[in-house]
Amino acid sequence: MGRKLQAKHISKKRNVGKETNKFHLQKRKELAVLIDKVLKLTSVFQTTGNTLKSWDHHLEIEAIVKEIINIENALYPKDAQIERKEKLDKYLIWLRDNGAQFEGVEISEFEGYDMGLKATKDFPEDSLILTVPGKLMLSEKDAIESELNTFINADPILMNMPNIALAMFLLLERNKSESFWKPYIDVLPEKYNTILYFTAEELVELKPSPVLESSLKLYRSITRQYAYFYNKIHAGVEISEFEGYDMGLKATKDFPEDSLILTVPGKLMLSEKDAIESELNTFINADPILMNMPNIALAMFLLLERNKSESFWKPYIDVLPEKYNTILYFTAEELAELKPSPVLESSLKLYRSITRQYAYFYNKIHAGNIPVLKSLRDVFTFDNYR
Repeated sequence: MGRKLQAKHISKKRNVGKETNKFHLQKRKELAVLIDKVLKLTSVFQTTGNTLKSWDHHLEIEAIVKEIINIENALYPKDAQIERKEKLDKYLIWLRDNGAQFEGVEISEFEGYDMGLKATKDFPEDSLILTVPGKLMLSEKDAIESELNTFINADPILMNMPNIALAMFLLLERNKSESFWKPYIDVLPEKYNTILYFTAEELVELKPSPVLESSLKLYRSITRQYAYFYNKIHAGVEISEFEGYDMGLKATKDFPEDSLILTVPGKLMLSEKDAIESELNTFINADPILMNMPNIALAMFLLLERNKSESFWKPYIDVLPEKYNTILYFTAEELAELKPSPVLESSLKLYRSITRQYAYFYNKIHAGNIPVLKSLRDVFTFDNYR
């Protein structure tokens, strides 16, 4: 009974994973439509001097940006934020550990201005207040020397606008829990007091000023950059559902003949090597079937990883189908339709073979004393094995 309940629990978890994936696919489609709208709107040339027209145009863009932000917040909910000042101690330790020198100053909050440096003693004129080594100065050199190098060198905007390349690097590092730059990134503000964060109500206060036109132009430029890089990062193909066929890759743009559409690094290709190098190694090497049929060893590894909440392969496993359109899932009525065909005999033979394999490995897994087999027992069901 305990194992049945566990199997049901795993099935529920997989269903949640599939529902999450469908939600993500739907939101991605909605985003793609909005991104296309942004690109079209920001491609419209706005002549200077017609403030009213520029303002109406800005409101159109802003409305779409709000929709984009809402979808992205749903896709990527933010963790509860810890106050910046609570992270300052780690930041200061990081600075000192990496050679920064400062005495008589501290980071402090200034009403109406956010954080800054405050002197805690008098300094003679021309005093050296602090020194910061070059390795603590985040620059475009760090971006170019990072794993973004190929992406940067292939894009004319990133090649000619190092500030944008640096922004990409900062986003990449922000998502790494072990980034060297984490103590610095953790104390950066959530937002800045620039026109990019102004509401329409705040921007309208600039209407009597010539600054408004340049502000709207900057907003359009940044929004267009975002849409451009969104498409570059999510370029060309998307996972989509095809009626009657389940899911597959769909091109979202035309590709020239012989184009390289996507590349997948070897470490993302699940293979029998992963099974042999895993904790299943002893079990595999002790069994002649697993030694000579690597596809079965790989199936065992997949079942084992399926039961791990922190598995490296979890995102891949979560989108695998619940069942496949093969004879192993055919009902007796469906198999009967094959009776006039010689395919029936080979189909029944395959079914018998898989069923026998299942029974053989069920006994092996429940009789063995290798620790890893205890984990396999919870997931080794006939439905899962086939």
